[in-house]
Amino acid sequence: MTIKKFKNVLPLFIGILIFSMVASIVPTNLLVEAASTQTTGYLTLAEAKEIALKKINDSTAEVTNFNIDFNQEKPYYIMEVKTKAYVYRVDIDASSKNIIRFEVTSVVANKNITIDQAKEIALKKVNDSTAQVTNLKISSNEKNPYYIIEIQTKTHIYTIDVDIATGNIINFQVKNIEVKTNITLAQAKNIALKQINDVTAEVVNAEASLNGVNPYYIIEVKTKTYGYTVEIDGTNGKVISLEASKIIVDKPGEQLKKYITKDVAKVIALNQVEDKNKEVLDLVVDIEDDRVYYFVEIRTPLLRYTVKVNAETGEVAGVKHEANNSKHVKPNNNKENKDKGKDNKNNQKYITKERAIEIAVKKIDNKKAKIEEIDFEYKKNPPVYEIEMEDDKYEYKIVINAITGQIVEFEKEKD
Repeated sequence: MTIKKFKNVLPLFIGILIFSMVASIVPTNLLVEAASTQTTGYLTLAEAKEIALKKINDSTAEVTNFNIDFNQEKPYYIMEVKTKAYVYRVDIDASSKNIIRFEVTSVVANKNITIDQAKEIALKKVNDSTAQVTNLKISSNEKNPYYIIEIQTKTHIYTIDVDIATGNIINFQVKNIEVKTNITLAQAKNIALKQINDVTAEVVNAEASLNGVNPYYIIEVKTKTYGYTVEIDGTNGKVISLEASKIIVDKPGEQLKKYITKDVAKVIALNQVEDKNKEVLDLVVDIEDDRVYYFVEIRTPLLRYTVKVNAETGEVAGVKHEANNSKHVKPNNNKENKDKGKDNKNNQKYITKERAIEIAVKKIDNKKAKIEEIDFEYKKNPPVYEIEMEDDKYEYKIVINAITGQIVEFEKEKD
């Protein structure tokens, strides 16, 4: 330490000496105050508290702990301040009076607002009956976390930041929705008729939804044999979706039944398969319990699916899949491989039953599903866990490779 610096902190050292001499008879908080006031040119404790509280700017704030660090060339105060929501640390240079450290050290337990409460706060702020929450996420700011909520009405888009600890709105932004409709209703009708391409087609109903970011038209078209619902993008005229139903009379005098088309059933079935590399191999129609179903067979590089679709409602009534054996399973053509299969129980490491259950629950995406039965078939090649589960809607059968953890068969049936 240089002579000049020594002279600068000499008064503070004198204060420390006084502090230690009377430590046995004077309360500690008074000693710190005394040491501060003895040091000419340095902050007093009262001044340090005032600076910390002013920085936090919260009416509930109070200093709960403090200390003075003399181990540096420039001594400083360490202040702990608590509000209803947070605990702060504020370090203040005793000479320059500058804040040299400011951070949230913890959040007061059990005070955080829930996601639903944050939504309610944001919607109340917008105060519009057409308001809908379109997105919600939590900020990456660990010190002062907050909800980022996006709300859309017919005319505006709002971005509202809500403090997780306090529920205060800390940011509020609003943008007008600029609706750009490039095609007219008449053009939308013509696009729908051209898409159906039937000389008997006629528009029976048309609706427009133009109050939003993505305006669209809904056109209903009827031919002699089909009824269509066509959704068309209001900005570029592209067909967003097309649904068709066919009127079938099974017996004279029987009430007309509407069935979705095979093309619609294929689309519904394909949506049940997550793999991007997929194709429809076959589609058959069958009747079960006096109901008509489409059975759509789909192939991916690893699996082969059968999707059961209700021909009247379009509801998926069941999904099964199994390994695509034609491409990915090598036959055991020699005795050595067969013997290996028999010895699998002794030579292979298997996943645990608990891990198999975890894989099955993740597949059906319902933690409330009940396990009805689980079997370990170690004599099969490869060994598998066969798990049967059910929830309030479906019964499931999941077969899992006990060595790799891969799902080799999956069935989903209406309960």
